[in-house]
Amino acid sequence: MRIHYIIPTLNSAAFVNEFKSKWIREINSLSQKRDDYITFTFIDGGSSDGTKALLLDTPVIPNSTLLDMPGSTIYEAWNRGLDTIIPTSSSNDWIAFIGLDDHPKDLSILLKVILYVENNILLISFTNNIKLTNDFFSFKKLIKGQKFVHAGSLHRAKLFANDCRFLTDYKIIGDYEFMLRMKLVNHVHIEYQLPYYIGLGGISYKFHTIRENFKLRKKYGLGLFAKYLFFKETLSYLKSKIISKYNHHK
Repeated sequence: MRIHYIIPTLNSAAFVNEFKSKWIREINSLSQKRDDYITFTFIDGGSSDGTKALLLDTPVIPNSTLLDMPGSTIYEAWNRGLDTIIPTSSSNDWIAFIGLDDHPKDLSILLKVILYVENNILLISFTNNIKLTNDFFSFKKLIKGQKFVHAGSLHRAKLFANDCRFLTDYKIIGDYEFMLRMKLVNHVHIEYQLPYYIGLGGISYKFHTIRENFKLRKKYGLGLFAKYLFFKETLSYLKSKIISKYNHHK
């Protein structure tokens, strides 16, 4: 059983050295030798700032691969990583998607979780910010929005069998759409101790996110409810922008 990390990169040279040093240090600190159980697949979207050279420079992260995919979107890069990993992975391997500014906090937490989690669990996520009850994991509630962190979440490799991939017509919420499409609501395990430091370089909250959520909810036939959530989320977004602008000029 292995953990495979898929990491898209694009002009991320500023993050490379810290990423390498923290991951190498944490892997080496594990009480059991686990470096051959953790792999890294980097997919570069056409960096021009030396990102690739730094990734290939010493010290090299153990079991790492660097792929070129100029012009790729985040979900195209994830799918390319899956195409590389899945043919040689076990169905019980785990796959996670992170950025170069995401660092390990305590990998021993991660290893304990995957060793003892139930076999029917297909997705492991983590949160320090919200307490989720079992009744949250219903399609009815999840369609209102994803309430936990996707970065670093662990997916069973068998989820991606038979060329099952992320839809690339979504630019921001492809991971959320995947969870709904694969009906993962009954196969999720949440840990309340985050084993990573999650960076701020992910896809930010934008109005386009709200539009994609509306598109997704219409796909599932929510009709008027989709319009209600669109209106509610738009108001919330505009309110946050106004408050942010006010605080900036204070």
